[in-house]
This record gives sequence, structure tokens and C-alpha cells, in this order.
Amino acid sequence: MCRHDEQSNHNTVKEKRVRQIVEACREPQEFYRRLVAEIHESMSAELTAIWGKSEAGLVLFARQGFEQVGINGQLTENREHLQFLHQVLKDGQSRFRKRELQMNRGLSDREIYLAPIHLDRAVIGVIESIHIPSDREAVRHGFSSFLDYVAGETSRFLAGLESPSQPGPQEFWPRFEQFTLQLSRSLRLEEVASVAVNDGRYLLQCDRLALAVKRGRKVEIQAVSGQVSVNARSNEMQALQKLAEQTMKVKLPLLFTGEDQDVPATLETLLTDYLRECKMRSLILIPLIQPAPLVQSMNDQTSQEKQIAKEKRPAIGCLVAENVAVQTANREFLRQLELVAEHTTIVLNNAMQVRRVFGLRTLQMLGRTTEWFRGRKLWKTLAVLAFIAVLIGSLLLIPWEYRITAEGVLMPTEQKPVFAPTNGEVTSIEVESGKRVTPETPLLTLRDDDLQAELTAAKSELHEKQKYALLLRAQIDDAIASADRDEEIRLQGQLTQTQIEIEGLQQTIALLESRKNRLTVKSSIEGVVATFQLKQLLEERPVSRGELLLEVMDDRGEWRLELNVEERRIGHILKALQQSGNQTIPVEFVLATVTEETFTGTISADDMATRTAASQEAGQVVEMFVQIDKTQLPNLRIGAEVRAKIACGQKSLGYCLFGDVVEFVRQRLWL
Repeated sequence: MCRHDEQSNHNTVKEKRVRQIVEACREPQEFYRRLVAEIHESMSAELTAIWGKSEAGLVLFARQGFEQVGINGQLTENREHLQFLHQVLKDGQSRFRKRELQMNRGLSDREIYLAPIHLDRAVIGVIESIHIPSDREAVRHGFSSFLDYVAGETSRFLAGLESPSQPGPQEFWPRFEQFTLQLSRSLRLEEVASVAVNDGRYLLQCDRLALAVKRGRKVEIQAVSGQVSVNARSNEMQALQKLAEQTMKVKLPLLFTGEDQDVPATLETLLTDYLRECKMRSLILIPLIQPAPLVQSMNDQTSQEKQIAKEKRPAIGCLVAENVAVQTANREFLRQLELVAEHTTIVLNNAMQVRRVFGLRTLQMLGRTTEWFRGRKLWKTLAVLAFIAVLIGSLLLIPWEYRITAEGVLMPTEQKPVFAPTNGEVTSIEVESGKRVTPETPLLTLRDDDLQAELTAAKSELHEKQKYALLLRAQIDDAIASADRDEEIRLQGQLTQTQIEIEGLQQTIALLESRKNRLTVKSSIEGVVATFQLKQLLEERPVSRGELLLEVMDDRGEWRLELNVEERRIGHILKALQQSGNQTIPVEFVLATVTEETFTGTISADDMATRTAASQEAGQVVEMFVQIDKTQLPNLRIGAEVRAKIACGQKSLGYCLFGDVVEFVRQRLWL
């Protein structure tokens, strides 16, 4: 406690010298020079500087100690140091940092203290003090507090140059009128609080003005003049919050001007704690009592009844006016402060009442929307709504033919694919692409060396067996001549076995000959060869049994469309077939070769595949055939692309236009 009191007394002496400089100086240059010297001596600093803000950047107003440590202009050349200064100029918050500086003894660790200089609501400069690092937290706290105090006194000195005295009545009332206009422009609590403290500080010419607001059961420091945001966790703001909360409970103003004054016991400890944390030496707290209802008549009440009614109304906030210098109470200042507090109370109460409205943003948006529908805009809106209603009704009530789009090709009904009868190699091609062929017309010839080898071996073995049979017959005749019955029977058995083997070889040779004959591939129907570039595809090429070689199609017979319909569309087609009397549904299609004409066809249940197939373009599809009259087609070309529309009955116009969207929603969301 003794060390703390000693430090406090020491700070008081230093602050007194700073106040003397503020009161003695009349020119900024002299003030900066004397102030830098006082800071340098009081804080035992190595470097001290006051920086100003200009359009060109930072301006050095005064400095001391730069030459002794050999740093000179290096601070302005250090990008990191400039960023540190600009941060303070930007947010207006005091800062402390440890970093290395290039001095005449090399790189050295130093502690840097920065405090912003405020003028009105803007930051116009920075006070910087650089020290040898200290391990004592109390020393650092003392340096920071003293530098903040000096910055506050500097702000008061600069404000005094522009407004040297308290505004008189002729100056106050125009400013007060402007203040009330600004205060009444908004009903948002944050904006009202910001205007009350910032414009109120300019009006009252005090060093700082703060506003505490009761939010539920808690009291919060809503706004502080010269600060964009309030750090509610700081020791200073927490102490001020507790002091304001207790002042609101007693509902009596608290006046402290640095002199020995009677302070209520409930506030004395809280006031001491706050003064220990802040740099202010005089302050006034005025509780803001909720105003009486406007419709309540006060004429029939006595003064005592009015006072009792006022005591029953709760305090909704507290206005705190602070000054850095110790000063006596000024009646004119108190009267002006009470006037500001009274108007702030009314607007603040309105803002808090509006804030309590549930769903205020939504109600305001609805209000702006309904406000827009006024006068001629209402009739225009009604006309647009009527048009939309008619449009929706038309989409729902007007029937329309629902058609499914599918793509496919035009093909002859009779198609004969030709497969390789056996493994082999194509030796010759007897036809050309597009050539008409008849049944049994040779198409191409294959060569199977293994088959030829088997046939040659079988014929050679048959020849040997036939020679052996002749030999056995001669031996049987000799055995009969010699009356050797046993030999005759033995030879007769061998002959029988040989004849059986000969018959088997003859059947094998016949089978091999049949396979050889099939190496000449023939057409089984009359038509045209539909496979393109046969020689390039098949000539001298080995093929496997069952491999597709070419296709023959009957172009003089019936034709049809081969369509691939998406699986998700099949339900509409099946339903249309069930509702159709003749179990068929009409189809319209356009040929890629004749795009200017539309042709028709029909689909029946027998023309649909019973299973789905995979398609790279459309996913899962169902193949179906469309029966057409080929005489209506001006140009029959195998494989011509077609685009068909399948009629699936009457549905609403809206479903015909937006059916895909409806089906997507039903499929994804199960609606």
C-alpha cells in the first residue's frame, strides 16, 4: 500500500507539471517542445516524440533523445514502426509493444508506449515514448497511465486553441438546437448513444462524455466519446459500469470536482476504484430517469405527488461527464449538462421502447412495403396481381396436349445381321456397301487353316482305312479257302471295326466340308448391304466366331422408327396407352434429312421393350418402335436421325410447360 501511495503521489506531481505547461503555453510549437522534454524527464525515456497526422503522412512535431542513441531518422524509414503508428492513428487506442530497434549499439530490445491525441472525434496525432525494458508490471502500468494522461491534456490544450472558453448563451443555443436535431434523427439505440456522447461532448466542451444504459437487469457502457467501440472488459470500463449502476440505484446526481466533498458511502468506494483506473480528475454522473407518460396530466398533482411519481419511475441510464483537469463546479456547465441529459433521456427512452418491439426489422420491412402501395402504384400493383392470377389460373385450368420428346433413327423393319460362322480370316469381299443382294448371294469368303488341316487329315485317314479294309477282305477269302474258321471270325471282326471307323471318318469329312462351305458367307434375305466401308473394315482381317461382320436390311419392306425414351417418361406413355381405346398413341416426328415437314406414326404396347437399357447420353432408356407409313416419307435413308414427340393425353398447360420442374421436386423431395 505504501509503494502504491508513493507511486500515486509521484504521478500526481508529474501530472501537475504537465497541467502547468498546458496553462502556460499559448503556441503549439512551444507546447510540444516543453511537453516532450517533460515526458522525457518524467518517464526516464530514451526516446520521446510527438507525431502529427497530415495528408502527406506522419509529421514529427517534437522529439528528444534521438541523437544520443543514434537512431535519428530510422524510425520513419522502418516500415514495421510506421505500421505500428498508423494502427494507433486508425483505431485511436493506446498501445504497448516490445521489439528490437537499430541503435548505435546494434539491435536492442526496447519497450514502446503509444498514446493517441484526440481532437473532437478524430485522432490527429500520437505521443511515443521508448524505454529500456522493465520487469515490473507496476512500472509499465504507471508509464501507460501517465502517457494517456499527457495525451488527454494535449487534446485539451488543442481544443482550447479552437474553443478557449466555455460557450456562452449566444453560442450554446444554436449548438444545442443542432444537437437536439441530430439526436432525434434516429431511434436506433446505438446511433442515439453515439450522437449523445460525441455531439454532447462538443456542445459541453468537456474532455469526455460517456453513456451507460440499463439492458434488462444489467447496466452497460453503451458509448464513450471519441471511441468507435467500448472495451467492456477493461478495468476502467468495468469500474465505470459499477459506479454508474450504483448511481442509477440511488437516483441522485454525483458531483466530484477533485475537492473534499461529501460522497454517499455507497458510492465512495466505487468512485475511488474508478479514479484509480482512469486519468480523469473531475466527473459528474447524472442518472437518466424514465420520463412520465405524455398523456398523464400533471396539472392536478402537487409537487410532492410529482416527486413521489418520479421516484417510482426507474432509471434507464446514466450520463457521465469527465474532465482531465481538477476544476470547481460551474453553474452554467451544470445547467447545460442537465439540459443535455433531459433531452437524451427522452430520445433514449423512445429508442429503448422501439428496441423492445418483437420482430422490429420484419415489421419495418413490411411497413416500407405497404407504404410503397399507395396511390397509382396500388392500381398498378392490383393490375399486375390480377394478371398473375389470370396467368396462374390459365396454367392450371387450360388443357393442353402433353408430349414427350425422344430421339432415334429411321430403320427398315427387317434387318439381318451377318455373323462370322467360325474363326478365320477374311480373304475376299464379294459385295459393296449399299449393294442390293438376294438370298444365297455370296457376301464374303473366309479362310480357316485349322479347318483345312483337319479336313486333309481326315481324308488321309479315310484313305488308309479303306485300303486296310480291302486287305482284310482278301485275308478273309484266304481263310475261307483254307477252312480256318477261327481266323475267318477274327478277320471278320477287324473288318467290321474298320468299316465303322470308315463311316465315322466319312461323317467327320462331311461335317468339315459343311463347315468349309459355310466359309462362304451368304445373305439370308433380300435387301441392301447397310454396313459402310466393308473393305476397310474386313478385308484380310481375322475374325472370331459370332462376331458381327455386316448387316443386310430390306429397304423395300416396312420401315419404323427406333426411339430411346428416358425411363422417367415411361409412366406417361403407359398411362396414355391404357386410356387409349385402340391401345395405340400417336407420334409426330421430324427427319433430320427433311426438317421442313412433320410426319406421323403410332406406338402400341407390343412396340415397347420390357426392360431398360443404359445409354451414355440419356442414362437409363427404354427402346421402342414407332410404326410408320413409308409412302409418306419423301426420302428413305437407313439410320437417318429423327426427333419425335409422343402424345400422352391432356394435361394442364402449366404442367406441360413446367412438368420437368414438378417431377424434379417430387423425385428429390418426395412431395
